[in-house]
Amino acid sequence: MPGDPKENWTITKSVVTGDGGIVVSQHHEASHVGASVLAQGGNAIDAAIATSAALGVVEPWMSGIGGCGNLLVYLAEEQKTYAIECGVRAPLALDLDRYPLIDGRDSDLFAWPAVVEDRNVVGPESVAVPGLVAGLGLALAQFGTMQWGRLLAPAIELATRGLLVDWYSS
Repeated sequence: MPGDPKENWTITKSVVTGDGGIVVSQHHEASHVGASVLAQGGNAIDAAIATSAALGVVEPWMSGIGGCGNLLVYLAEEQKTYAIECGVRAPLALDLDRYPLIDGRDSDLFAWPAVVEDRNVVGPESVAVPGLVAGLGLALAQFGTMQWGRLLAPAIELATRGLLVDWYSS
């Protein structure tokens, strides 16, 4: 049909190199935030926290303070690896009897054992307590060098400025 609209997607990203660290994320604005933290003297944990906060703004459907995560930290001077699990938690008053198991597995991302009416996956009884902020706070306290406010400032600026809605975010 004449005049059909066409789309041209770029499915490659340019190669970036640097000294003193590099930051990679799903969104270029968030990566820029993390790289800026490194340039200001922050370490990898500082950059990861700032990048995570920025991702919550530019990609809220996949990232944010209402979620979870995992961090691995390798300290070369100690030759030791640390793990911080920022997983979600079940509410304290959870009644396990409300989630009877049935045969099979859920079809969601995690393929957990199936529960009657998918109560653990869909609806108000499927909500868990987010763990990301607590996990990032622990990482900052144990391994970071900067303050929360300084690391969150770029994400706040992104949210205040607003974002261009492109094909990916729409």
